[in-house]
Amino acid sequence: MELSSVFELRLDLEGAAAGLAAVRRTDADLAKLSGILIELGENLHDLDAGVELDLAFHVAIAAATHNPYYGALLKYLNLQLRQAVHAARYNALVNEPLPQTVQREHLAVYDAIRTGNANEARAAVMLHLQRAACHLELDIPGRDRDSGMLLAVAQEPRRDTAARVE
Repeated sequence: MELSSVFELRLDLEGAAAGLAAVRRTDADLAKLSGILIELGENLHDLDAGVELDLAFHVAIAAATHNPYYGALLKYLNLQLRQAVHAARYNALVNEPLPQTVQREHLAVYDAIRTGNANEARAAVMLHLQRAACHLELDIPGRDRDSGMLLAVAQEPRRDTAARVE
């Protein structure tokens, strides 16, 4: 499994899910996310519990979209997601104070979803995942290393466009 490919998929999939969750979430969704974050905070230095709770947080975001296909896709990708989360959380544990930093990133995602800010929720998830990819020294070609956003590629103008401009 190539972790960089998994992280690239997660950037777009989970970024979109967080944006939808911000505009569709219910009070029950917020309670679920909040409960997971509390447990995660209590288990920052427990690798196994941390992996399960981290996955649960991302699955709960997908559920808060109220589009069953987000959750179904995450379940389908369970093994790859589990390996990616395990690698990221293990890396965090051996690099203090990353566990606390990751928890703050999760809280930022939750706050954006709670306040209903779709753009902020998407950006917070993308920043969280991109930082994890950077900490793991993953290269995701065609994406900005810090933000995870797609890089603009300079292209030659099309001939028909160039002809009209002149």
